[in-house]
Parts: sequence; structure tokens; C-alpha cells
Amino acid sequence: MPRRVRKLLIVVVGLLAIAVLTLLSDLFGGFSGGGPGPGDRPEGAGEGVSGQVISSTGRPAPSGIRVTIQGERSRRVELTDETGRFRFESVPDGASAVEATLGPLRTRMNLAPHPVTLRLPGTCIIGGRVVTASTAEPVNLAVVRCGGKTVQTGARGMFRIEDVPLPDGRPPLIEVSAPNHAGLRFRPDLEGAWDDLYLKMRPR
Repeated sequence: MPRRVRKLLIVVVGLLAIAVLTLLSDLFGGFSGGGPGPGDRPEGAGEGVSGQVISSTGRPAPSGIRVTIQGERSRRVELTDETGRFRFESVPDGASAVEATLGPLRTRMNLAPHPVTLRLPGTCIIGGRVVTASTAEPVNLAVVRCGGKTVQTGARGMFRIEDVPLPDGRPPLIEVSAPNHAGLRFRPDLEGAWDDLYLKMRPR
């Protein structure tokens, strides 16, 4: 076989070998444990999401408000910082919205466009029961003030105040006074119900 033909055959065989190796690498992710193939994308991979939670009047919400992104198989939870901001480094597969929770209040927005701004509702309902701390007996005719509104408890110590304003995105301050009891100032937690509170007053 002539030398020129032999060299040509070697080149052709080499090119065919490279083509075969490239095809196998694409199909099986390479011979050195290469990157993931289609369908092997890690859960939550990809671009993150950031944003801010604000009050109904546009003020930055306080720190510690829970922000959640729910995906098909998992969810991510972050808390706001002192300026109401949050960031998710990754997003669960199938997630389309982000939700902020303040007590019983919820606000929800689509993930895009971002950064996301979540505006909290402007009012809430405050309610519950006032009792004497030492005996757990209901306090009748206790005066409950919240958000510029005033009500009195009944014989069972129950009270309810609707449309309490939330201008700064914080749980509202509740003030309670009653005869023969020390005054009470109380602010509900960032999580949980605000219409089923159990307020204990110290007798004096």
C-alpha cells in the first residue's frame, strides 16, 4: 500500500475515533464523570430571587417576617432583615410565586419580574380573651385599646376589634386596663393567630 494512502487512512480513522468519542461523551456525560445531562438538573438550581416586604403605606417591614417559595417537591423559607429585604439563592423546581406571612396575614406575588415587592395588608382583626393571671378567671369590663379603637370585654372576658390599621408592617400594640389589675401592654408574635389571643392581667 502506498505511503500516501496509508497516511490518509490513519487520518480518517483518527477523525472517526474523535467523532465516536464526542458522541459517547454527549450521551453519557463524558468519561471523566462530566456534567449532568438533560433531566439531571439539581433541584433548586438556577437564578435566585430577591425582594422586599413593605407595609401598606410603603414602609420597610420589620425583620423576622417569614417569606416562602413553594415548589413541586420542596419549599424555601427565608426571614426578612431589618429593612424588610430577603433573598433566595435558589428556587425550587415548579415554583411560580413568593409569599410573605405576618401573623394571620398573607400576601403573594409572582416570582417575575424581580426584585419582588410584597405589600402587606393594611388592616387586621384583633381578638381574644382577657383573664386574671393568678386564677384564669375572665376579666369583665376590661378596656382594650388597639389601633385607635376601644372596646370592652364581656362577662367571659372576650373582645374583638376589626379593621385595626397596620401602617408600619408590625403587629399592633394592644393596651388593656381594668379595675384591680395592673395595666397590660402586649404586641402579638410575627406568626400565629391574632384573633384568638389569651391576655393575662396581674391582679393588684
